[in-house]
Amino acid sequence: MKRERGSTINRVLDRLDTIAGFEKSISATENNEALNLTAITGKTITDKDQLLKEVEIIRKNKLSIDDEEYFDDIIAIAVPITGNQGRFYSSLAFQAPIFRLTLADAQQYIPRLRKAA
Repeated sequence: MKRERGSTINRVLDRLDTIAGFEKSISATENNEALNLTAITGKTITDKDQLLKEVEIIRKNKLSIDDEEYFDDIIAIAVPITGNQGRFYSSLAFQAPIFRLTLADAQQYIPRLRKAA
């Protein structure tokens, strides 16, 4: 399926492709040598070691925070949706422009996200 560049839904789909590709790259490469990280914004993590540390923090805290790393002026917070035995099924997230909701203010909604997940 060909996507037109620029629309919001296509950017979201591209992001999902990027995340899926990243996870596959980590699990499929020895020492993560094949990761090619390109900056999308000024805050995109492009250092492999820093990104792997971030992934470990996300796994430990069961919380992902995007501080303008994929879109300028957009923050996002996500929590996992898991089954009774802890199996990961999906995630629940929200995004907001920073002029409407700062990252610090957005973090007050983490308990609600966790409860809804």
